Amino acid sequence: LPRSKFYALVDCMGLDTKTGRLKPEGPIAIVSRGIVIQHVITLLNKWGLNAMVSDIEAVFNIAQKEFEKTISQYIEILPGVRAFLTKLQEAGIRMVVVTSDSVHSAASVLAYLDLSSFFKYIIGRESCIEPKETGIPCKKAIEFAEFNPATTIIIGDAPVDLIMAQKNNLLGTIVTG
Repeated sequence: LPRSKFYALVDCMGLDTKTGRLKPEGPIAIVSRGIVIQHVITLLNKWGLNAMVSDIEAVFNIAQKEFEKTISQYIEILPGVRAFLTKLQEAGIRMVVVTSDSVHSAASVLAYLDLSSFFKYIIGRESCIEPKETGIPCKKAIEFAEFNPATTIIIGDAPVDLIMAQKNNLLGTIVTG
């Protein structure tokens, strides 16, 4: 693609090229990969390029593998998180990760941050093809981990995490984003 189209493409996915950071409104890191792919396909179609989901998915998979090689440049644990997770674990609170990302990618991040021991299960996009917006990934996590929705909360970083909690009638939600 010409450079001018490259910038429009990464912008439609949610990367602010001026700051080199993800836009708070996403769509990357806010909605499911499938929705981000639809944004890309819509833009490419607007330019007269015929793209298929499988083509864009393949590019995303390559980008994910490249990202994993440089993960240390982008990922850091926030202050207080390890202590908070330790307190939850010591209190006997079971924790599961529900992510729009792949299980492998989430596991890589947790391993890099030395947080794997806090989470028994990871529910990722290959565990549940439905996006978080449907509430179904959360429902699968509840069933898989044998949680009681009435005593379960979600701690998330995006509005979609609140939607998941509401669709599953959970006790509550803490959303930081």
